[in-house]
Formats: sequence, C-alpha cells, structure tokens
Amino acid sequence: MSSVHLTEESTSTGGVQGRTDKVVNAQETAVCSSVDLGSARFRPVATVTTLTGSPSDTNSLSEPERVAPVERQVPGFSSAFTYDFPAHSVTFVRLTER
Repeated sequence: MSSVHLTEESTSTGGVQGRTDKVVNAQETAVCSSVDLGSARFRPVATVTTLTGSPSDTNSLSEPERVAPVERQVPGFSSAFTYDFPAHSVTFVRLTER
C-alpha cells in the first residue's frame, strides 16, 4: 500500500492565518493522496514548494542546483483535496485561511 508522511504547522504572517503541511514521499513512485482538513476554510490557491531527486543525488560545485526547491502557485485546494506527491520528494503545501 502506498503512503506518505504528513506533518502540519499553523502559521501567521502579517495577521494572515494559515497552515503549512509537509508531506514526505520516500517511495520510488508518485503517490496520489487525499487530505481532509475538516471544517477549516482555505483559499483555493496554495503555494506548493517541492524538493525532489533520487536518494543518491547531491549538489556539487559543478551542479549546485541539482537538488533545489521549486515553488509554484497551485489552484484547486480546499479543506479536502487530492494531490500527486512526486517520488522521492518533500512537499510543503502552504494554505491561507479565508
């Protein structure tokens, strides 16, 4: 059975409340996972930062960005959502409360 590890942290920036979920997928394949955050209400666009690479990948002087975070704005979020977490990744999903 495929699974990922999820941790959560409440955040407040400039008076704006939200939460950041960190999801670790250590598997060799992507995992489509459902997340249910209960009755909380969030804006539909989240900031998603993902760090991916093979377990043996390292940064070096010749390839300093081989393993680097990629941040993007992703639509389709709410208190319950489904997301594809890439193989060998750490993903941060930053949600802002309505």
